[in-house]
Formats: sequence, structure tokens, C-alpha cells
Amino acid sequence: MKQISPRLLVLLDQAIYSGSSFGLTMVLARYFTIEIFGLYGSVMLLAYLLTSIGGAVVMQPFQVTWTRVGAIAPYLSFIALGHGLFVVVSIMIGMVVLQVPALRHGGWQPQMMLLVGGFLLHDGLRKLLLAIDKVRSTLLLDLGNGVLQAMVVGAMLLGHWGLGDYAAWSGWAYLPAVVVVGSRLGLGRLGMRWRIYLRLHLQQGKWLLATALLQWWSSNLFVVASGLLLGKPALGALRLVQSFFGVLGILLQAFENYGLPKAAALYQQKPQAAAAYLRQLGGQGLVVFGLVLLALVLLAEPILYWTVGASFVPYAFVVRGMAAVYALIALSYPVRMAIRMMLLNRAFFIGYLCAFCFSVSSCYALLRNAGLWGCLIGLIVNQLIMLVVWQFVLHKKQFFLWKSSTSY
Repeated sequence: MKQISPRLLVLLDQAIYSGSSFGLTMVLARYFTIEIFGLYGSVMLLAYLLTSIGGAVVMQPFQVTWTRVGAIAPYLSFIALGHGLFVVVSIMIGMVVLQVPALRHGGWQPQMMLLVGGFLLHDGLRKLLLAIDKVRSTLLLDLGNGVLQAMVVGAMLLGHWGLGDYAAWSGWAYLPAVVVVGSRLGLGRLGMRWRIYLRLHLQQGKWLLATALLQWWSSNLFVVASGLLLGKPALGALRLVQSFFGVLGILLQAFENYGLPKAAALYQQKPQAAAAYLRQLGGQGLVVFGLVLLALVLLAEPILYWTVGASFVPYAFVVRGMAAVYALIALSYPVRMAIRMMLLNRAFFIGYLCAFCFSVSSCYALLRNAGLWGCLIGLIVNQLIMLVVWQFVLHKKQFFLWKSSTSY
């Protein structure tokens, strides 16, 4: 019997991981009130911020150094220990953050942080397995977790649980798959090697952490501020719509993962050929994403009604505004890929820095004067700023994406 290729397994795993996450979000949005879903959304925003921090200081350095350290088993032990400590510290910090008056509701902080802790453990192990090319183990992890989370949701619907009960059981449900799959890693004795590993992570992690934090805040400052200034219903609507468009974001990431290596190889041979390839790939992507975005704009009300219920229908304008944001993201992807292909990491950082500065200086005025429309306008301008900065850098480097096509 022919074995399934690793690439197909990765796609299958991504479909399970993304599909289960999307389905879970839709069920919770329909089950809870928009205010309670907004509270859940705020906690998950905190979880994603902690994921970015953990990725920068633990997982991203591991992804590029594990093949160079020689003895992999002790390094895996260091990563497992480091990520475990990070999760514990994150839970402690999260308990403090959730004391903010806007997030205090029903005394659910411990249950919420149990959910965040389980999420972080699962995310860290998943990234570790993908880094060392254990695709089948990753698939087992995500499939097992997906089944357990579905069982928790089923019990919630039958038992009419509140958010606290759901968060507690969902947090515990992450553990079985993590323990079963994690026990197969083959950890080794750490010894004194931890000093070497720690130095490697400190050297790389400081810049990765700065970039990760800047990227997260430039993307989410308007969303966080909306929850604080406009209330939980506004945050709930934004987080729901972000979940809709998150599927498109994953497709765009797959588009980049596929196209970037080929574009980089072409760039080494002939820069004009790489530009022509990115132009063609970008055009194809815009057609596909343009049709999807057009459908979302035209059918926003019925989509919201049939997926999450009538309470979210008044927020159909958020779907339309987010469609404009993602249209700009799709348009900028060839530019983004060109920046990465040419290893212009400083320009990448500057683009996010400029967007972040705009967000900080304008979010209060936009949200106070225009509500959720102000948030959408801010997100649109953020994308325009990054696109202009990156395009300006490419122009200075004499790399022109939009000139007439060149064969490759």
C-alpha cells in the first residue's frame, strides 16, 4: 500500500487543526451571548500574545538551530523544560492581567488560565514536532485533541455549561494528547549543555521577541482597544469575524510557503524572473481571493445568520470592512514575499514599526469618534502603511514587481 506523502500529511494536519478551531469558534459564538463570547475572545487574544512570546524565545530559535547542536535528545529536554516553565509563568502573569476590570466577570480567571495553559502546551508541542519533521506525530496530536475538544463541546451543549465550566474542561482536554505524543519524543539527559542552549536562545530570541511583539501589537492593538473602549460585544464581533477570515489567512500562509522557496531560487538566477513569478502568483491569488471576498461582502448577513445566529447579523458591516483589510493583505503578499526573499529583515521590521506607531497615535481618536468603523479604518491604514514602506524599499533596491512580465 502506497504511503501518504509528508506534504499531503502536512496539508491534512493543517485542515484538521484549522477546521477544528474554526468549527469550535462558530459553536461557541452561537452558544454564548455576544458579551460572553467577547470575554472568551479577549482571553484568546491573550493566549495568542503569549504564543508569540513563547515562539520567539523558545520555538523559533529551536527551529533554526536544532540541526546544528549535535546531540538532539538533550536539546529536546531543554526545549520541553523551557516551554513548560514558560507556560507556568504565563499562567501566573495571565491571572494578574485578567484582574483588569474590563475582563473580570464571574470569577472565571483560574478556569480561563487553565484553558490558556492547555492551549500553549499544545501549540508548543505542535511546533516542535513540525520542526523536527515528525508529521505523523503532529497529525496524531491534532486529531486526538480535536476529538477531545469536540467531546467537551458536546458535553457543554448537553449540560448547558457556563463559560467557566467550558474553559476548565477544555483546558484539561488538551493534556491527554500532549502527554501521549510528548512521551514519544525521546528526551535525553540535559547535563551542563543547558548553558550552551540558553546562550543560543538569548542571542536569537531578543530580536525575535522584539519583532514578534511589534508584529502582534501592530495587528491587534485596534482589536484590544475596541474591547476596552467599546465593550465586550464589539470585541466579540471582531473576534468572530477574525475567525472567519483566519481561514483565508491560513491559505495565504500556504500560498507563501509554496511560492517563497521557488521565488528565492529564481532570484539567485535572475531577479527579473523572480519578479515575474511573484507577479503571476500574486495575480492568480488575487483572482481566487477576490471571488471569496466578494461573496463575503455580498452575503455577509445570511452567512452570519446561518453560522452564528441573529445576534451577530447587525455586525455584517464588520465582515465587509474586514474584507477590505484582507484584500489589501492579498495585494501586498507578493511585496511581502519579495522582502523576505531578499532577506530585507530590517525593512520587514520597519514596516511593522510604522504601522504600530500609527496604531498607537490614532486608535483612541478613531474608536471614540467612529466606533467599530474606526477600528476597521485603522486596520486598513495599517496594511496600506506596510505596503507603501515595503514597496518603497523594493523600489530603492531596483526590484520592480509591477513592470511588464519577464519569462522564467
